[in-house]
Amino acid sequence: MASVASPIGFDIFECFQDELIVSLAAVLIATTTLIVAGIRVATRRNRPVFSNAILIAIGIGFLFIARSKTEDIDQCSVAMVVHAAPEIFPIMEISGVLTRVDMETPPTNREQGGEWSPLRGIMKVTDSSIPNWIDAFMPVRFDRPGGQELVGSELRIQGRLHPHGPSSNPGIEERQRGGRRVPATLVVPHAGLVDVVGRSDTEINQLLSAIRDDWRSAIGRLDSRMIQVDEAVTPGLFTALLTGQRRGLDIDFRIAAIRSGLAHLLAISGLHLAVIAVIVGGCVSALLSRPGRLVESIPILAVFIFGMLVIPGPSVQRAVLMAVAFGVFQVLGRRVQARPLVFLALAVMCWSDPIWPRSIGFQLSAVATIALACSMSSSRHRWFGPPDRVGATRRSLVLDRFRIAASAGIVAWSATMPIVIANFGVASFVSVPATILGSLLLGPILGLGVVAGFIESWMPGFLMEWSSDLIAVPLGLFSRFVTEVGAMVSPISTTTSAIGLLLSVPMSVSVAVLGGCSHRGTRWIGMMIVILTASICFGIWNTSVPPRVRMIDVGDGSAIVVRSGRKALLYDAGSNSRSESGSRVIIPTLRRIGIRKLDAIVISHANSDHFGAVAEIIELMPVGRLITTEAFIIEARSGRRSDLHALLEKLHVVGVPIEIVARGDRFSMDRLDFRVIHPASNEESRTANDSSLVMAVGVPGTSREPGSDLLLTGDIQDEGIARVLAREPGLDVSILEIPHHGSWRPIAAEMVRTFDPEVVIQSTGRRRWRHDRFGEACAGRRRLVTARDGSFVVDLPVE
Repeated sequence: MASVASPIGFDIFECFQDELIVSLAAVLIATTTLIVAGIRVATRRNRPVFSNAILIAIGIGFLFIARSKTEDIDQCSVAMVVHAAPEIFPIMEISGVLTRVDMETPPTNREQGGEWSPLRGIMKVTDSSIPNWIDAFMPVRFDRPGGQELVGSELRIQGRLHPHGPSSNPGIEERQRGGRRVPATLVVPHAGLVDVVGRSDTEINQLLSAIRDDWRSAIGRLDSRMIQVDEAVTPGLFTALLTGQRRGLDIDFRIAAIRSGLAHLLAISGLHLAVIAVIVGGCVSALLSRPGRLVESIPILAVFIFGMLVIPGPSVQRAVLMAVAFGVFQVLGRRVQARPLVFLALAVMCWSDPIWPRSIGFQLSAVATIALACSMSSSRHRWFGPPDRVGATRRSLVLDRFRIAASAGIVAWSATMPIVIANFGVASFVSVPATILGSLLLGPILGLGVVAGFIESWMPGFLMEWSSDLIAVPLGLFSRFVTEVGAMVSPISTTTSAIGLLLSVPMSVSVAVLGGCSHRGTRWIGMMIVILTASICFGIWNTSVPPRVRMIDVGDGSAIVVRSGRKALLYDAGSNSRSESGSRVIIPTLRRIGIRKLDAIVISHANSDHFGAVAEIIELMPVGRLITTEAFIIEARSGRRSDLHALLEKLHVVGVPIEIVARGDRFSMDRLDFRVIHPASNEESRTANDSSLVMAVGVPGTSREPGSDLLLTGDIQDEGIARVLAREPGLDVSILEIPHHGSWRPIAAEMVRTFDPEVVIQSTGRRRWRHDRFGEACAGRRRLVTARDGSFVVDLPVE
């Protein structure tokens, strides 16, 4: 490591200093508390068990903190030379084992005459010119086919290293995964740079991989058949429920699941494994009057097999681990107390991989499991009374099962709500009853689907058409149910503060534990404290801010937020490099900065990197109106582009009014005045880019007329820029958006020099930024670029 890091100028201790101090302090505190607790227990001078338990818990907690910081140090050692490595090694050679390939990567590059999709994967590095990367996991991208078809292949590849930027948008964190990971992608542009050295997988891993491939192929064939049987079946839904692969799901269906509070049903988790176990257990009980212990473990074995077949994600691994733990105790004939087992399993998971507790998925599943173990039984007793075991009828048994399901749903929903609100900003009050009804449909889908999947895997084409019809009935009902509930329900939109993100997990754990508290006064006091804390951390209205503009980092696209007071306007929303940028990037960022409602969305022109995320946003956040040009509406109504036509239909269904503007139109928003300066009414342009809506934004009383504090330019090119320069010769601009994401044109540089802004802002991806040519025109000005600076904010007027 020193041979590479030292010439670059890194101070290793400086990189690790904070983590080392925290880790050492945590070890010291943990050691002290555990020694004190040990002395107290050994001497028996202090009888109270509770105080000793608190000391031991504190010591274990600080041990976990030290373990987590040690993992951070290890990750820091991997990442410290990433940004300097491309300068030392322009073409880098890496050897390693290809552990995963995403065969359904969404298109990232479009060319005339078609589109191609580079394949992305993960490689475990075995040899590298940077020693710290050995045994770490590195993302790779194959721009052309060749060598990446075999997962488990040992490859020697050459390519360009593209460092990952930091998590630049507020509220957007990189997805936490286990293991040491290189924060950079190795891009392999040609198949000739890939050498297949051999296979490193063991025979067992190769067999498992082959079985998973056969399973996914079989489920995919069944999915296609059921779509033909029932048009209401959502494409990709059966594949998502039986394999865990959700990329094939339509974005509208995903949004409907979010609005209805049923998104968790689409991801394989403990709920799905529990349904499998209940179905198998019910079949075993029906066939055998007195099953033995080994027979009773068959449902656990079924859960384990199903967990091995689906995509081995962290949520599945956690659920399988818990199920196997219960199964082992059951086979051994030992009575198990749920609470100690749950906390022990969670402790083992956290210790084995300290990255997991930072994952939202882990937090949700852990809190839900704690709530079920600690509070479900007592809550059911309080709400519905004790079960009547004497003289039970079939009706009473069914009602008892319903009460158990309702209690479990309410307890899990209540406990996870602070985490959901803090991270997603959406709360659906119909989630509990919808989950109970959805689970009733999920049972036959999983039960019949698993059987059909096994048969189709072993004997392709053996199943008759009636079998597909049988599965298509509950699958179609489930699709309609999610869609209809999502259409009827408007989720509550909230904002989240930084302290809300920090306290969301403690609040959720408190709710999970307090539900099982037997003392009524303690329970109510604790709940009131949680509610008071939540009211401070979460908001149901926009926060008030002075006039400002924020550019959100969406990669190759544009999303600009203009705010004043409690009002907010979004100028463009889309990305060509980030799929589902509306729900995954823009919406979380807006909520994190205190916006739960948009007064207007402006679409500058008909390019997907400027409007592609609007459909998602209007489904998940209240929007007052949509402002655009006549050229955009004409193109949308022409029928030439299905995406534009679908957006118009979505706007009509949601009820967002459309306002067409042209040069000379004005409107106000709180302290801001907006003036449209391009295009003119009924004006035709050679390209869609040149018809972009250009707006001047000013704060009355501070900007000099006819100037503006901010000029938003969209994608105007030669024709559009020439018209703006001719019509606004004396425009005095403080902040200028470089047109077309910084695409070089001499007239664009002339525009910068003519308007002479103090600040230049630019939304662009890393590839275009590497070939930037505006350095001379922007010399002496403050320049902010999303590819380099991430999301940024500038006050209006410029200080």
